[in-house]
Amino acid sequence: MREFVELLVLSDHACLNPRAERIEVYEPIAMESLFVTIFRCCMQVYSEPSARAPSVPALRTVHQEAAA
Repeated sequence: MREFVELLVLSDHACLNPRAERIEVYEPIAMESLFVTIFRCCMQVYSEPSARAPSVPALRTVHQEAAA
């Protein structure tokens, strides 16, 4: 298992030969999307909120279901 170090600021990454992969991750507890940049060259990761709304349907609450 590999361990990554989280960067607080993207400019902290200072490799001369960066190998990066950027993916979008949905975080179900907070119900938000994040962009995660993984720097495989030095095992560092940086996450930032996604600008667009998550692509999951809105959940109905119990109160809304009882009223329907």
